[in-house]
Amino acid sequence: MGLTTSNNTPLIVSLFSLKVILSSIMSGVAYNGVMYLIFKNNVDIEKDE
Repeated sequence: MGLTTSNNTPLIVSLFSLKVILSSIMSGVAYNGVMYLIFKNNVDIEKDE
């Protein structure tokens, strides 16, 4: 790697872990949102019949 100073390493690691945590949270939110929309649409369709 081009980084020679050890001071930058914890910052990079924390940023990477933060990115991983955020991406996992966002994917979980997106998954729950899609499941909610599908469930809501199914309930609305059943009400119309």
